[in-house]
Amino acid sequence: PVTLLGNPMQQPADHHFVSRDIAEQYRAIVEAFDGHIYICSQDYRIEYMNPRFIERCGVDGTGKLCYEVIHKRADRCPWCVNDRVHAGETVRWEVQSPLDGRWYYVVNVPIRHADGSTSKFSMMTDITDRKAAEERLRLSEEKFAKAFNTNPDSVLIARLSDGVLLDVNEGFLRLTGYSREEALGK
Repeated sequence: PVTLLGNPMQQPADHHFVSRDIAEQYRAIVEAFDGHIYICSQDYRIEYMNPRFIERCGVDGTGKLCYEVIHKRADRCPWCVNDRVHAGETVRWEVQSPLDGRWYYVVNVPIRHADGSTSKFSMMTDITDRKAAEERLRLSEEKFAKAFNTNPDSVLIARLSDGVLLDVNEGFLRLTGYSREEALGK
């Protein structure tokens, strides 16, 4: 028996049946992905777009230049990693789309074809909500730090379990006469 993605099957006489079944399973996986997928040639031509990416772009851009379809640009994107991927590098990065302002986590990997050519396989996950949460956290931490450090009263942060001082402000240092190094960890 042959196991394909966890489904035991008897080896069919026609090996094309197995290839077709695998192709169908891969297509189902790609189409079920909750993000955007496209494949791009070395000359920036889109070879494939999953349905979610077609919906985001408003057009099936297969055969068209990626920068025209994805970002509505007249020329190659200055942040493009196509050359790096076609040289064999896997590139993971975060990018904000100039078209819709949304943030994406992008994984680009090279696909090597039997004829020696390569394509760039790109998977993009929308991380806009995560980036907004990170920005709110950063602003909250900034406000806390400002309130903590500029408060003229003595303020300290201690670990609840044992009372060890984790941080103190200038008011605490003035009141006690300790230096920050003397106070922390005590």
